[in-house]
Amino acid sequence: MSLLVGKGDTIHFSENILDFTDGTLDATKLTISWKQMGRTRTETYIRCRFTVTSSERKDGQLFIQASKLQALIDKQDRDGPMIAVKVGDDFQFGQNQGRTERFLVFHDKNNKPYQHRFVEQLLVVLGDQAIDWARNMGFEGIESIRNKAADIIGEYLRDF
Repeated sequence: MSLLVGKGDTIHFSENILDFTDGTLDATKLTISWKQMGRTRTETYIRCRFTVTSSERKDGQLFIQASKLQALIDKQDRDGPMIAVKVGDDFQFGQNQGRTERFLVFHDKNNKPYQHRFVEQLLVVLGDQAIDWARNMGFEGIESIRNKAADIIGEYLRDF
């Protein structure tokens, strides 16, 4: 069984996502900017942690386009204080080159930001709290982000 979250898995995340403005680590607001077709695009995303409970435990970061939050909530099944959503074709993912870490993105799939935009912005907003996650994604330290980002420019989010 894969240790990476995949299509068909049910992810669980805190209902605190509904109040993402409180600044807690359960949910963090990020502004992601990128160039697409020669124009600068910007979207607000909400970041939270998710888990998958199966025979092997998986977890990761979930990025939800703020204007799509209600659409994701509408897909939910309640699991106590957790929201449970099945990963399907409406999700995309980013992963490190070693394919050992994966994050999920729920957004308008016409948006085409590179994967590293999410990693970079999370470091800017959360600083030290995001460094471990960034290291797992292949970024050894803040000083290497520019170098690593240059290596993956053109690496779009992937479909399942």
